Formats: sequence, C-alpha cells, structure tokens
Amino acid sequence: MTLAEPAPVHVTIAGHVAHLVIDHGSGNAVDIELATALVRSAEQVRELVTKGTSTVVVVRSRGANFCVGGDLRAFVAVGDDVGTFVARLANTVHDALRILAGLPAPIVVAVRGAVAGVGIGIALAGDVLLAGRSASFTLAYSAVGLSPDGGASWLLPRILGPRRAAEFALTRRSLSAAEALDWGLVTQVVEDGRLDDAVAAVVEQLAAVPPGTLARTKKLLAEAERRSFEEHLDLESAAIAESAADPRSRALVTAFLDTRRSRA
Repeated sequence: MTLAEPAPVHVTIAGHVAHLVIDHGSGNAVDIELATALVRSAEQVRELVTKGTSTVVVVRSRGANFCVGGDLRAFVAVGDDVGTFVARLANTVHDALRILAGLPAPIVVAVRGAVAGVGIGIALAGDVLLAGRSASFTLAYSAVGLSPDGGASWLLPRILGPRRAAEFALTRRSLSAAEALDWGLVTQVVEDGRLDDAVAAVVEQLAAVPPGTLARTKKLLAEAERRSFEEHLDLESAAIAESAADPRSRALVTAFLDTRRSRA
C-alpha cells in the first residue's frame, strides 16, 4: 500500500515495515521541496509507528546516489537572501531529523552512490546503516565554504571519535564504503546487487523482537551518555523487568527453552 505521495519523498508499507523513500532526481539534492516532503513523510512514519502499524522503519532512495547534499543551484539563485534561505532549508531538514530521532522503532538506512553534505545527516538517522559497495561518503561543506548541518557535527564525534570526525569535517576527506566500515561509520557493506537482501535480513531480525523491547533498548542506548553508570543500571533493571513481563517476550523465552530441551 502506498500512502500520500509527495513527489520527492513517499512512504510505503510492507507488512509491519514502513519504507521512507527519497526520490528527487538522480542526485536527490535537497531543496525546499524535498525538505518539506521529508518532514511530511517523517510525520507519516511517526503516525504509523505510534499506532503500532509499523514496528521497523527503512529509509532509502531511488537512483544511483543516496543524496548528494544541498542543492547549491538554489543557494546561488536566491542571491543576497542566501543566509535566510539556507536557515529555512536547514531548519526544515532538522525538523524531519528530530522526528526520526524520536521514533521508538528501529531505523534501517540503505545507501549507495554518493552520500554527501546533509545526506550524511540523513543516513546517520539510522540505527543500522547498510551501504552498497558503490557508496562514498564526504561532508563536502568545507569545499564550498560552509559548516555542517543535518546533525553531522553532533553525531560524527560520537561515532568516529574526535580526531577522525575533525579530519572528516575540516578537510575534503572522502571515504569509500570499505573505509566507512573500517571507521565505524556504517554497519555493513555488501555488493550493490545484494543491498535489498541485506536490508530484508536485518528487518527480519528486528521484526522478530517485541516492539516494546526494541523501544526500551533504543531508549537505554540514547540515555547512556546522559546518565551515570549507577543511574543507568537502575534504568536497565526497570527496562528488563518490563520486557520480561511482555507476553511476546515470555513466549520467546518459552520457545527458546523448548528448543534447547529438544536438542538435549
């Protein structure tokens, strides 16, 4: 089933999986039209997750490139109003990223081709980031005299560490898919022709976990940096108790024990 389809972005549902698909030309360059559609689509996904219709979210794009970054032609076209225009564009994209960051459901992002500029921030919205072998990653902002947006300057030091984040952000460093895996930027690299299969495999694993358990795990990971170790232990105790009482979790425990007994 396909829901309302803003031209640059659309949301589809397959089983309990919501697919957010960016489809805005070969480069999927981010302009106001795409950014606005991204917010609307993120809102749709949030509604699906809130209602329990979707328990896993997949973000991907059509075309050879995931996202080449902001549409620089639009920057030039607005002339002296470029500062106001870019602020509006960044804030709109950030509204979408805030929605995605707040989802209790896990997000799987699949990329191929160029992942540049704000495309990095969109890709890093994923809890799991799968890359086709053709993927290449670059912030590219410094090449045109801009500072990062899309949450990249917040996320990258936490993912890569401060030294590599500084190199990536301050220079024109570009990472191949293999280098991105080595740096810890992506979760897995596969041949482009196997990217859909890799996404399906991860989704299958996530879909087998009770949604409440997934939500509690995401919350624990998000809270880790804001809490002391002692406080976090208390959060873990409360979360695992809630999970253990969930009927789906109890059924999984029973099935696990039955399997072990049958092998004995």
